[in-house]
This record gives sequence, C-alpha cells and structure tokens, in this order.
Amino acid sequence: MQRQKLINFAINSVGASRNSSASAAVAIKWILKDGAGRVGKMLFVRQGKKFDYDLKQLWFAGDLLMELGAGVELATAAVPHLFLPLACAANVVKNGAAVTSTSTRTPIYKAC
Repeated sequence: MQRQKLINFAINSVGASRNSSASAAVAIKWILKDGAGRVGKMLFVRQGKKFDYDLKQLWFAGDLLMELGAGVELATAAVPHLFLPLACAANVVKNGAAVTSTSTRTPIYKAC
C-alpha cells in the first residue's frame, strides 16, 4: 500500500494521470523542459571566450552549478504545481554546468 502511494505521488508530481490528454501534456512539458535546457546551453556556449581566464575557478563553478541544478530538479517533487518552471531552470543550469565542465577539463588535465 505504501509503495502504491509513493508511485502515485511520483506520477502526480510530474503531472501524469490515467487520462490520455494528461499524458500528452506531460510529454509537452518534458519537451519544453529539455528544449529550455538546449537553448540555455547554446546561450552559455556563446560566452566561450571568457572561459580561458581562470580554468580551475570555472571548473569549480561548473561543479557547483551542476549540484545546484540537481537540487532544483529534486525540488520539483516537493512543489508539483511549479514543475515546469523549476525543471526548465534546472535543465538550463545543468547544461551550462556541462559546457563549463567539458570546456575546462582537457586544458586542466593537460596542465597537470
């Protein structure tokens, strides 16, 4: 019984139900969430020239951003009515962190 309640809570927190129109709405939410992350990644990549000045600091900031994004992503379960804005923000932050991490990793490893 407890497991079923947990499953229902998880399904309801992302906006799904047994209704097929609700399932379509969930799919649209996920597409918007992932699309926002991709747009954020493209905007962040445009700042690439600024990544060269202090690689270690940027790498550390990227790790912190990734953790922040993961925390915001986890918070979506606590406030299901704000799922889409929180999930979009989390994806934008996590994609920015991924760009920072991947662009600084190789030069740091080469220097060590």
